[in-house]
Amino acid sequence: MLHFLPRNYVLDGSAKFSAIFGPKLNDDLLHSTVLGVTSYCIEDFDVADYMTLAIEEQQEYILTVLTDAMMVAAKSIGNSSIIQRAADSIRANGYAAEIAVLKLSRFSRDRKLRVDVFRCLGPQIGETWEARISKPDFSLVAVDLITKSPAYLDRRTHFSKSQWSGNTFQIVNNRLQKVVYNLDISIFIRQGQ
Repeated sequence: MLHFLPRNYVLDGSAKFSAIFGPKLNDDLLHSTVLGVTSYCIEDFDVADYMTLAIEEQQEYILTVLTDAMMVAAKSIGNSSIIQRAADSIRANGYAAEIAVLKLSRFSRDRKLRVDVFRCLGPQIGETWEARISKPDFSLVAVDLITKSPAYLDRRTHFSKSQWSGNTFQIVNNRLQKVVYNLDISIFIRQGQ
C-alpha cells in the first residue's frame, strides 16, 4: 500500500499505521492515534476462515479490510480518495510491485555494467530481493536472487548500502557492519569484451 500512496502522504497526522486483527483489549478504541501511530482494530477477522481462502481471495480480503480501516482514519482529514486510488493501483498491478532501490544501485568502475537492486513484492514470492545486471543501454544481462524466493521478511533496513570490492558488488548491513550479499560480475565483464 505504501508504494502506491504519494511519497509525502500523511494519514491522520501519523507516520505509521497499525492494523490489529482480533478483539480489542479492554476499553481500547477501534480507531486511535497515539504518539504518531494510527491504530485500527479489526475485530471480526477469522483466521481459520481466512486460511481456507485461495491466495487471490486472501489478497483481496486483506486489501479491502486495510483500505476500509485506512479510509476511516483518513476521513477525519478528508483525503480518503487517495487511499482508494492506491488500493485500485494494487489491484491493477496484480497485488505485486517491483520497486527499484536506487540507493543500492551502482555502475561498475569501467561503467560498462550496472547492478540495480529491486525489492519485489507479490502473493507468490512475498518479499524477494534481486540484483539485475545490465549494460548502459539498459539491456538485461542477468538476474541474481539476493534473498530466497519466496521470502517474507521486510529487509528495507537490513540492506543499507552497497559498495564495490574489485569486481564484486556487495550489500552491507550498516547496523551490523557486515557484508550480507556478494555478486562477482567478472564473468559478465568477460562476456561483454
